[in-house]
Amino acid sequence: MLHPLLRMFRPKFLLLLAVLGITVSAVTAYAAANAGLAERGAGSGTGTVSGYTISNVAYTLDGDAPNAVNQVAFSVSPSGGAPAAAQVYVTVDGGTTWIACAGGPPNWTCNLGGVAASTINGNTLRIVTVE
Repeated sequence: MLHPLLRMFRPKFLLLLAVLGITVSAVTAYAAANAGLAERGAGSGTGTVSGYTISNVAYTLDGDAPNAVNQVAFSVSPSGGAPAAAQVYVTVDGGTTWIACAGGPPNWTCNLGGVAASTINGNTLRIVTVE
């Protein structure tokens, strides 16, 4: 019968230690590589949302039918180190229809095509940005 300390020097035990050491080294290197990733902007919800700040929201009424809204314009500013928005979409019907916006950082304009003004309020305008 081998002494307990001598069992540690068996080939199976040494192989297990080597595999464990390699695994720990690989996991540590992978975790360290993730630490340098660039911050991204993302968020959804109401009130304060991380990633981007929406400001200067302005609606343009239709000149021929003042009860209809032709456009919405706003500014999108990155926050928390996120890059500038490259694409912006809006919905005013709860997500059924998404409209691509034109412009560029930071000012965007979206053609709503004469949506009834009575359907638009602070709860139905939703803005999505893509970096």
